[in-house]
Amino acid sequence: MRLMSYILFLALGAALPARAQESAALPKHIILLIDDGGGFNTFHAAGYYEHGALGFEPYDDFSVQLACSTYPLHIGTTPGSGGKLGAYDPVAMWSNFLYARSNLTDSAAAATAIASGSKTYRTAINWTDFGAPVIPIVRHAKSTGKSAGLVTSVPFSHATPAAFAAHNASRNNYAAIAAEMITNSLLDVLMGCGHPLYDDNGALKSSGFDYTYVGGSTLWNSLVAGTAGGSTPWTFIDAPAQFTALAAGAVTYPRVCGVARAATTLQEERSGDTHAAPYVVPFTTNAPSLAMMTRAALRVLEQNSAGFFLMVEGGAVDWAAAANRSGRLIEEQTAFNQAVQAVTNWINANNAWSNTLVVVTCDHETGMVWGPASGAGQPNPWDPVANLGAGVMPGLKFNATDHSNTLVPLYAHGVSADLLATYGEHTDPVYGPYADNTDVFKALRYLLLGDPATPADFEGRHRDDLAVFWPAQGNWYILGAAGLIQVANWGVGQTPVPADYDGDGLSDYASFRPSTGTWTIFQSGLASARQQTFGKINGIPVPADYDGDGRADLATYERSTAMWRILFSASGLSHTQNWGWSTTIPVPADYDGDGNADLGVYDPAHGNWYVASLSRGVLALGSNWGWSAAVPVPADYDGDGLADLAVYDPAAGNWYIRRLTGSVLLAGANWGWSAAVPTPMDYDGDGAAELAVHWRDGGSWFIRKSSGSILAAGANWGWNDTEPVIPQYQILHAFGIVP
Repeated sequence: MRLMSYILFLALGAALPARAQESAALPKHIILLIDDGGGFNTFHAAGYYEHGALGFEPYDDFSVQLACSTYPLHIGTTPGSGGKLGAYDPVAMWSNFLYARSNLTDSAAAATAIASGSKTYRTAINWTDFGAPVIPIVRHAKSTGKSAGLVTSVPFSHATPAAFAAHNASRNNYAAIAAEMITNSLLDVLMGCGHPLYDDNGALKSSGFDYTYVGGSTLWNSLVAGTAGGSTPWTFIDAPAQFTALAAGAVTYPRVCGVARAATTLQEERSGDTHAAPYVVPFTTNAPSLAMMTRAALRVLEQNSAGFFLMVEGGAVDWAAAANRSGRLIEEQTAFNQAVQAVTNWINANNAWSNTLVVVTCDHETGMVWGPASGAGQPNPWDPVANLGAGVMPGLKFNATDHSNTLVPLYAHGVSADLLATYGEHTDPVYGPYADNTDVFKALRYLLLGDPATPADFEGRHRDDLAVFWPAQGNWYILGAAGLIQVANWGVGQTPVPADYDGDGLSDYASFRPSTGTWTIFQSGLASARQQTFGKINGIPVPADYDGDGRADLATYERSTAMWRILFSASGLSHTQNWGWSTTIPVPADYDGDGNADLGVYDPAHGNWYVASLSRGVLALGSNWGWSAAVPVPADYDGDGLADLAVYDPAAGNWYIRRLTGSVLLAGANWGWSAAVPTPMDYDGDGAAELAVHWRDGGSWFIRKSSGSILAAGANWGWNDTEPVIPQYQILHAFGIVP
């Protein structure tokens, strides 16, 4: 062994990923409004009826105005039921009117995509096609100290609100979903319908009480009694005057569950002529409006100095459209617009545009609403909705009684709204730039949690440190901002597995003992380590953030069976998934940019990549990029938030990198030699991994950017007895590919 010298070769400083550099400000409040079943033509129809023109709603002046795709993973209704993968094809959409009848989502899959960034099967509530739970945005908001609330005009345990606070393989398990929302959701506000004692006219029933939507009679009684909800029990309200008083600020509570005196909807399912013109049938008087509930929710949530997340759903727009009730469709869309107005009024009254982000979108379109001459086989199948003046029903026609695969509006305004605009990467010939519904989650998650910690960021500088491990002594040597950081006697003879296990933005010292399956983790700020046994004995450790909660999960990969074993940090649940075969090399990384690490394997015999997302299904199946002697080195080399397929040629020291979509970034870039091992990570904090190699015998690092600029050429940090602390290095070492 010889003494080491260090060279401080990088300009240090926090940097954001390429996409996020557009908008660095973080909102204090995030308000998401979802028009369930709405679409561009639904918005137009209500605007024509209410105002005789478009441009009078708050979202019409929002700074970001995009379209958004809504398709599910597939149209099956159970995990793994498969079928054709969902898609939106803009060319097919405008060449065949009936194309919109394909790849239909439902509110569960669509809301899950918005709430957790996961494409899944129809009926799933934060449940993936692999049978694994995913984390909704509400829990991310709560992890930052914010309050959280949900408001809807339908039962609160219905699909859209449920996707923000529950997990279930089927949306139809209403009682179980309601129970989770009430007892284990972390919500501070929960408001909607589903009252077991009242009908849809707001009248008290004498019998036939239905407790399905509220979790059963026992839970309902405890909710009403004020004993449900744990250490901070819910304050229960149901009378219109109670909502009004709360909205006016006459009373306040730390936590409120408001169940309107309505069985299923605030107004849409009331008696009378369901096909009458808007407002001809009088509204019931025993239920608050959606706008009133929104104002009441804001009064509760605004008490938190750390801010809040609020989702408001116009849930009954979908009900009216599915029933082809044009009058009630106008009523429900207008009620949703009034809720948006209530939000903007609150922001204006509190001068809060400087710290608030508002997003307005739809989970899917319902009814295929177009103009009166629309339809398959018509001269103009996409005949536009006709404006006949304010107070007059516009000319419209329903072409379906269920959902469609058309694009829906996506509006944003306020702090970092421009971040949403960067996701409008696709182009529709009619609606222009469009994003995907999962992009809403991606943007909001970033604005809540920031960029995920890099594997070797031990000081929180948003960049990977040069780090080596001495197995014989269990010593870690890290090049920090001020020089050497040494942690002695930590994991003698074990495998170093550094990662951010506690979500504080700092990598934690950790080791794995394969002979016992024991993890030892020294979390940042703790005086002692925690130990936990998980995984298959003699498994290969592959820790990563598989559930997207900002914390690395314990995970192992079994070579003989290609079995992945994951312990989700957010839920405490374990998951096993077979992906690969005995000769494939695990290459976990976030290939789809949703904040969740994906299961990836590389087949060295043929140079093929196989990637499965726990949240989105199969991403790559036999994608060829490599050869038998190539070394897989996946990382995000272009800073777009997606890991790239990459291999290193150890014989020639050449790098070959391509995106999962197929576009090539580098083909034969020379940076290395036969005695060096690849160590790509983000060493300068710009969000993109560098081409890097480490010479173990010489203890030297050679680092250059994919653009060609050199960051280090022989920086000395280590010696022949140490090994680089790089997650992928440890995997390759276990396979005998690198020394």
